Order: sequence, then structure tokens, then C-alpha cells
Amino acid sequence: MKSKFLAWVSAASAVALVSGILVIAANASIGSSSSMLETDGIDLVSANVDGHDVDYCFDQQIGREPTDAGDFSLYGYDSDDTSDAFGTSVDFDEDDENCVEVSFGAGIEREPNFTAAAVAEDAVETRGDVSNPAGTVDLGGSTAAGGEGITTNPNLVDFEARESADEIIYDLDEEIDCEEIDTTGDDDSNFGYYTSDPGPVQFQGTSIQECDDDTGEVTVGFGAGNVDDVESVFIVDTTNDTNLNTAAAGAICEEDPIGDFGCSELESINGDVEDAPDLTGVERTDDNEWTYSFDSDVDPDAGDIDEALFHLYEEDGFEYTPDTDECNEDEGDTVVCNFDINGDSRASVAGNSEDALDGEFPHAGVEECAVLDETSGDCNPVGADSPSGFEDSGFTDGPDLQRATFDATGETVTFFLDEPHNDDVDPDAGDFYVIDADMRTAQGTDVDDVEVDDNSISVEFDQDDIESAVGAGMDDEAAEDYLGNLSVEAAVGGGPSGTPASPSGSTATTTTTATTATTTTTRSPVTRRIPTTLTGHYGGKAFKGSVGSSRNQCVRGRLVTVKKRGKTIGTDTSSSSGTWKVRKPRAKGRYKAHVARKVFTAANGDRIICLEDDSPVIRVRKRRR
Repeated sequence: MKSKFLAWVSAASAVALVSGILVIAANASIGSSSSMLETDGIDLVSANVDGHDVDYCFDQQIGREPTDAGDFSLYGYDSDDTSDAFGTSVDFDEDDENCVEVSFGAGIEREPNFTAAAVAEDAVETRGDVSNPAGTVDLGGSTAAGGEGITTNPNLVDFEARESADEIIYDLDEEIDCEEIDTTGDDDSNFGYYTSDPGPVQFQGTSIQECDDDTGEVTVGFGAGNVDDVESVFIVDTTNDTNLNTAAAGAICEEDPIGDFGCSELESINGDVEDAPDLTGVERTDDNEWTYSFDSDVDPDAGDIDEALFHLYEEDGFEYTPDTDECNEDEGDTVVCNFDINGDSRASVAGNSEDALDGEFPHAGVEECAVLDETSGDCNPVGADSPSGFEDSGFTDGPDLQRATFDATGETVTFFLDEPHNDDVDPDAGDFYVIDADMRTAQGTDVDDVEVDDNSISVEFDQDDIESAVGAGMDDEAAEDYLGNLSVEAAVGGGPSGTPASPSGSTATTTTTATTATTTTTRSPVTRRIPTTLTGHYGGKAFKGSVGSSRNQCVRGRLVTVKKRGKTIGTDTSSSSGTWKVRKPRAKGRYKAHVARKVFTAANGDRIICLEDDSPVIRVRKRRR
């Protein structure tokens, strides 16, 4: 029996049967994967931070209060980290009969630093004595769970300029260690902003007015009359001289780092600074090549491009900087930089960086004066962006399982990861398995193929085991990426028997030729909570996106609201395919979309709750020609 079977749950999945092969298609996102595993047991469907507790919710009503809080655990983004946290107490959730509240004690006070919540097998039971399989879901409320431009370290997500008070509030996405910020020294100068009146002017902070550990807010003063016409804000990083984001004076650091370097990178909310080449985007354009785009032409003179001021970051905040003469102007308003990813001591492993997924690098930035405007000669402002092509990854920095396809006739199951497995390392077929509705597992017999291009590993199984499968999974360290990061144990739903057998107590019909008798038992309706995934972007004078879920009725007819700093910009109801659109000409700034919860009663009497969700931050910039 497996000690830690992980059921990775996502709301965005679609199932199609093509040529006898069941295909599960989905959009992957950090902290989640492709398809919901449904067994005859009481399956874990969500976990959310609630203060310093975590609410674990299942797809059926919990009949008995759990007795062992240690069956509930959290773990972080770094696949090599062993500092998992285990529950210290567990109680019924008074507001939801499908959930329990788990506390992790005074020693673990920063759950948002974790990325996933796990439950051991047989941790909970229904009133009918049906227990749960072990499972893991993404941790809702985790700021380490990532997204576009987001790393596991504190990231700048918003700001508030208070002109009357001559101060700016910098809003980080997680709790921070204010003791690392010297309120009486020079740390205030690490915070700044730009104005366009007159011209491009940078202002640096003159005092730290307030720092709030719990909210991640730092209030910085700028002197009398100096907060006016704020175009963009930034936090510079002074701690990366050795490419190790370690704590130092002035760093914006987590209170309790979990499996990462713990301190912020170069952070910026970009604007439109007049006469200055603002960073507008970063894109991976070749194996080790990233192209930085600006909103005006840059001076092509190699002496006016400073490679040391261009940066690229992994999801855990590890920084890369190009070598000398490795950045060059291209097509006027772009600069192409080459990064020696594998040459860095952190990535000196077998394989080529060309096989490392773009998703390893969700954050990039430029310091001031990395380039000069070709016409005005002015420096670029500090800028940061999420590289185009970034694909949100899974729970960890290792190759996380996203989906699987099942070919019973060909006796193979293909496991798709969020990044390539290093094809110089031979995987072990015994590390891969399929699972049936009764939670029985069968191991693979041979590895058929490893494909770097589509991040897949194909494994052979007995045909009977594939035909009875409702899901597939892999053990710890079954896969390894080109940066040496190892996978964690994981499983996804699907398979020829992917629709589970009737749950315990459900209606069942049995017929025999001797008596032609039919027996029927009825069961009480249950409440099922179905995760939702909301995406959003801006284009064509409108905000657009889609609602994803494993259940069609959770896709259509959903109320989506677009907001900017809490103010509603517009609403729409999702179509039958989940798409939505809110018109907003001349948008500029940072927005977020929210899909409200939906509740309905299924044909079998079950109460279905389609869970709410927020999109990643949608950044809209004005581009000058």
C-alpha cells in the first residue's frame, strides 16, 4: 500500500475519446494539475488558508471527527525541502459539513509560504464508514503558489500613492520580516517611484514610516511635496551579488522562508514614463535567449547597453545575469540577451538548458540605465515583467504530473509533466502506477518512451489494469528535470473507468438471466465542492478569459467581475464554453477578475457547489510608438 498517494486536483479539464484512447486535456496552473481523481472513497477536493488554520474540504459529508491531526500536512515549493508541517489539532468546520479545520500550531505561523496541502489515507470517514484515499491539492491562499511574474518570495503586487501625506504604500503578496528593514538607516532608498512631470525623474524614499509584518505593507515617505504624478514604482534588490537571495540589510524577506531564498527580487509596477524607454515585455526567443522589449527605440551602441543590469529569475527567486557582451540591440526597441543557465553553479547538471521549460523563469527585470533612449538619451526606469511563454507549473520546482492518457490496446499510459524529464536519466517503470475505483494500484512493467518535446514519459502496464483504471500516478523522485529538481509523488484522474463505480449507498441495478431480478438501493444526496479555474487577459479594448471546471455546469452561467483596486469595472456571465468578456477601452494599470460561487442541485439530488476563484493579476500597459 502506498504511504502517500497524492491526488492532484484541478478544475479545468476536458475529456475526449479518440481512437479508443482516453485523452484528458487541461490548462495547467501553479499549484494545481489537470483532472480530478474520483474514487469510491471520500475524496479531498480543496484546502484553503483561514488565518493560521487550513480548511480541508471533501466531496462528501464527513461523518466522524478525525482523531489524528498528524494525518493532515503542508509542504512547500522546493522539492528538496523536507520541512513539511503536520497538523496539531483538527475539528469539524461549523460552517461546512464537508470540511474540517486543521491547526498547525505556534511553530507554523506562515501557511501562505506553503504550496500544497496533503491528507493521509483513512484520515476521515463518512457516516457510512467510507474512508478517503490519501490526496494532495493546491493550498488556496498560498502566495508561494506562483503565477505570472510571481515567485515564492515576496512580490510587489500593488501600491497606493498618498500625495497629501507624501508617502507611498508598497503592498507585497505575503507576510514579511520587518526586522530586516532598517527604519533608521538607508533602506528607505531601496523604494522609489518615477514621474513624467517634468520629464523622467526618479524619487527614492527618505524614510520608512511603517512596516506591517502581517499584511506585507511597507509605507515609505518621500519628503514634502515629492509624491505627485506617480507613473511607476519599484523596489530594488541589493542582496543578489552572489546570486543567492539571502537576507541582508534592506531586503524584503519572508517571516519564515520555506524551501526558497526568502527575499524579494527586483520588483516593479511599470508605468509610462515620458521620454524614457519603459520595459513592456520579456520573451524567451531561443534556447538560452530572452528578448527584452521597450516602448521606444534604444541606443544600439553596445557601450550603452549594460548586461549586468538585465536579470532573470527562477520560481524560487534564484537570479541569472548575462555575461559581458551577451546583450545586443535588435529591431530598434528590443534587446536580446543570452543567459548561461547551465554554466551557473546552481544548474551545472547533465543536459542542456534548451530543454528547461520556460516555466522555470516567471520573473525578469531591468535596473535603471540598462539601456538609453536613442532619441532623448534618457535611461530606462527600473522595470519588471513576466516572460512571455511562461507556463504556470505545478506544486514544486520539480517535474510535476499534469495529466495522463490511457491506451489499453497498446498497453501504455503516457504521463505528461509540467516540464521535461532529463532524458539522460532512465526512469524506473516501477515508480509509475494506475489506480482503480477501490484504490488498488498496479505498477508499470517497462518504460516505453521519454519525449522531451511534449514533457512526457510513456509506461507499459497490463491491459486489464489500464481498463479498470480511474487514475494514474507516480512515486517520489520518479522524474528529474534538467536543473536536477526531483518530482514528488502525484496522481491524476482518468482512464477507461474514469467515471467511478457507484459510491457506497448509491442506486445500483443488478440483473441475472436466471431470475431476471432487479434490486435497488437508494442513498442520501451529498454536497460536492467542485474547484474552478479563472483565467483573464486584456486585448482588443476588452478584458477576456475563461472559466474552467471538471463539471460543465460549473463552466457556463458563471458571474465574472473585473475590478481595479476593489472598484468594479464591469461584469459578464460565462458562455456555454466558459468564455467571458468585459469591454474597457483605454484600460491602464493592474486589474483582477473574480468568478462568484455557483450552487445547484444535480439530477441525482446532490448539492453541487462550484467554488469561486480569482484570476492572476492582469497588467495593462500603454505602449508608445
